[in-house]
Amino acid sequence: MKHNFNFEQCSETNPFSVPDGYFDSVCAKIENLTKFNNKPVKISIWHKTQPYWYMAAMFVLIFTVGAIFLNNYSKQNNINTLQQQTAEYKKAVNQILLDEANEEQIVDYIIAEAN
Repeated sequence: MKHNFNFEQCSETNPFSVPDGYFDSVCAKIENLTKFNNKPVKISIWHKTQPYWYMAAMFVLIFTVGAIFLNNYSKQNNINTLQQQTAEYKKAVNQILLDEANEEQIVDYIIAEAN
């Protein structure tokens, strides 16, 4: 690996320094930062029951989406059933008309259906 840095131009002295007494007080500072209070931690009711609230919200969401899906599915089935029943009814009416009507009555019926 090639370097563009000339190490011979560097001085032998270390340019970095540590303040006097730093290592004497650093241990005490770390202990103070990591020391736990002897006071008991009070946990609110919200934090205790939070997972149950989230689970209840999830079930409500699943139930709502399922209800909407089933409602739309049943409406589509009802529409398809009504369309089939209407088509069968029209076919039956037309067959009755063809069986019992004469040609003049059929023409009158077709004209009436067109209007």
